[in-house]
Amino acid sequence: MTDTRPPIHGHARIAIRADASINCGSGHVMRCLTLADGLRSEGADVHFITRAHQGNLDALIESRGYRVHSLGTSRPESGDKLAIVGGPPHAAWLGCDFTTDLNDTSRVLESIGNVDWLVVDHYALDARWETPLREFADRLFVIDDLADRDHDADLLLDQNMVANARQRYVSRSGPRCQHLLGATYALLRPEFAKLRETAKHHRLEGPARLLVFFGGVDATDETGKFLDAWSADSAKRFVADLVVGANHPRRALHGQCALPGVNVHGYVPAMAALMANADHAFGASGTSNWERFCLGLNASVVSVADNQWAIARYLGDGGWVDSLGDAGNTTAETYREALRMLVPASEAARARRERLMQAVDGRGVDRVVRRLLDKPEEK
Repeated sequence: MTDTRPPIHGHARIAIRADASINCGSGHVMRCLTLADGLRSEGADVHFITRAHQGNLDALIESRGYRVHSLGTSRPESGDKLAIVGGPPHAAWLGCDFTTDLNDTSRVLESIGNVDWLVVDHYALDARWETPLREFADRLFVIDDLADRDHDADLLLDQNMVANARQRYVSRSGPRCQHLLGATYALLRPEFAKLRETAKHHRLEGPARLLVFFGGVDATDETGKFLDAWSADSAKRFVADLVVGANHPRRALHGQCALPGVNVHGYVPAMAALMANADHAFGASGTSNWERFCLGLNASVVSVADNQWAIARYLGDGGWVDSLGDAGNTTAETYREALRMLVPASEAARARRERLMQAVDGRGVDRVVRRLLDKPEEK
């Protein structure tokens, strides 16, 4: 369906509705921050609309120079009720019923003024929330990974490699919706593209370097399981850079870790540099998949949330990653065996590094920004 609205001229005004919390993690806000940086570099005025869940990243967003419009504290009991009466599978993540969030967001958008794009990155929101907000936005852009609910959008991004990628949104979005599908649109920070050459010429010398990071929350404490698996033999073969997320339930404990061969980091803004210098990673099957692909970093991945399982299975079956299964079933022995079997310098590992880098070039943000701002894509 052809978009008959006039192209965006001058400085675009864009509002982003996304949350971070103990339940939904930090990935939604972090990738939206990456998108916001790309939009701002083209002159856009970007606002964030968030709810003040436990584990929110409002301070981080503000530290990056963006205005945050907080919708107040969450009410978990309302979210639980909505999940029971037939909302989206992740309705409880909203912290209130969708009509409350709709009304709160409407008031914020009215105060901002009409926006060129309303960007929505939230598993708890669907077409029932999106359609009424067209009153305040010229266009709606939905970022999704699950295809488990209906959307009323003009543009939809799913940056994942997953089975039936093109078919699964056919009945979930209206005829006006255009789709950006696949990891070529992955929202990666610009430093990943810049470090591709560094990663491409990385050579394994001495003990193999491991990057261990299971996301900002790591609710199942995969970090702890990995540390429990670490042995004297591991320290002879590997050096591990272990990153502990800001919302990790046992952050203080791991911050005091003094195992031989293990370097513990807190929040690391230069994650790309750690990845570029690593020989293998242990991590979650979320957004980090595409960061690792971009830098040719082989990985052993765990599904730390139900919504990661389909992607992890697809990537594991396709030989893109080593899948360790679901976090609910992993133990220290899972990681002990993975470390025992790991040979980062093998010919198979080198071949897979090249395959990963061919799949993701790190220019996804540029492609998405150009679509949002009606600019032709660079060749």
